[in-house]
Amino acid sequence: MHLSIGIASETRAFGKAMRRIRPGFDALVASFAAQPLAHPIHEFLLVGLTNSQPLGFLEEAPNRDGTFQVLCGLGPWEHGPERDAELRRMAWDAVRRSIEACPFSAPDRAAFAHLLADEERHAFAGT
Repeated sequence: MHLSIGIASETRAFGKAMRRIRPGFDALVASFAAQPLAHPIHEFLLVGLTNSQPLGFLEEAPNRDGTFQVLCGLGPWEHGPERDAELRRMAWDAVRRSIEACPFSAPDRAAFAHLLADEERHAFAGT
């Protein structure tokens, strides 16, 4: 199963900030794709991150193309690089909630929960 993280930016500042933090998700995307599925339901998990919805917003978007698609709000964002760590944490939490919302079989859900915990530990080590 593939994980894709998209950005729907209302402002230039948010778009620039998301481009700065995006490389911090590369390892998760690669690990997600390498995780074998016991009972595949979807081919893709598409997570849209936006500043046009409040922080914590999560809505499933209907999709019939083998994709589980969600839109996650990160709230308004007009900050510069000094707040990238905070934005990265907010985005990571939104991606985690999206993975948790995806309808996996019980064994696949457990495998992805373990994968997510490992990747999160590595991604935020030393912060």
